[in-house]
Amino acid sequence: MKIHVTKSYLDMARSVIDTAVYGDKEKEIADDVLFSLMSCTYVFSFMALTSFCASHLHEFWVADSSKLKEKYNHCGNFEELMAGPLKEVKVALRELCALLEVEKLHIARPKAWRELNELLKGYRDYFIHPNPENFHEHIEATSNLEWGFPSKVVAEIISYFFEATHRQVPSWVKQSGLRSRGFDAI
Repeated sequence: MKIHVTKSYLDMARSVIDTAVYGDKEKEIADDVLFSLMSCTYVFSFMALTSFCASHLHEFWVADSSKLKEKYNHCGNFEELMAGPLKEVKVALRELCALLEVEKLHIARPKAWRELNELLKGYRDYFIHPNPENFHEHIEATSNLEWGFPSKVVAEIISYFFEATHRQVPSWVKQSGLRSRGFDAI
């Protein structure tokens, strides 16, 4: 079985957006359910982007006469590289741009770069490390964004790399191959 990890994560991020929520309880449970779904879109979108970076950087790592191994010769293996110097997704994206010899993302697509920063802030501050003192203020601000914001940002960034290297953007980048029939809130 061959798994396309980036596609799977992006599909999952989108599937929770396009789903129905069923349940007997009203507003009280709806807020919790919506937060759960919103957190899934952020987490899976982030995972899609990191897996995209990792899979492409890995190709450079294992290549003969690897420029990546040469540059990061203090890293004994790929896992060490991704847990150390290229741990941060923005750093990994910059490195990928350099290796592919394409314009840096923040220059080529400044709006996507700004949105990436917003996505990362939401992911880190609101869903991974929530601060109880101002959590509800942050969630309110995040919930004012377009519902599919995280997956759209990731799709834009992935599209950039295909377009910048003159390759066709795969259909899965723009549309999901997964649907959810809904969740029962109990």
